[in-house]
Amino acid sequence: MKFFRSCTPMFMNAGEVVYEKGQQANRMYIIIKGRACTLASRVNNSIFGNPLKVQIFIQGTHFGFLDIMNLCRRTHTVQVEVFSELWSIRSQEIWELMKEFPDFADEVKMIGSQRLKHRYSTVSYEECH
Repeated sequence: MKFFRSCTPMFMNAGEVVYEKGQQANRMYIIIKGRACTLASRVNNSIFGNPLKVQIFIQGTHFGFLDIMNLCRRTHTVQVEVFSELWSIRSQEIWELMKEFPDFADEVKMIGSQRLKHRYSTVSYEECH
């Protein structure tokens, strides 16, 4: 399937940053194995010097799509919490896949919409190790 050919595998160790707030949004990520978290600002929002988790992504979830869809820079930093296998997809390929596979587009947009509602209604602040 074209979707899987578009994916680039990545292996990351605990604590590695997938992307930083402010970077150009040019990839979406799918967690194949492991866990990642979206971090609040590293400077202002911390508990005992550790950044705060805003959202946690587990195996089978994706992240990075909202910034691509909104054509903006990264709004948060994402860091893996444990050794993780991710697949990344370039933004250009995402747009092509969405045109070719409307069901995929609908699913990703629905999840993105739910995440936006969650982001602005409640924020879970946990210490990020």
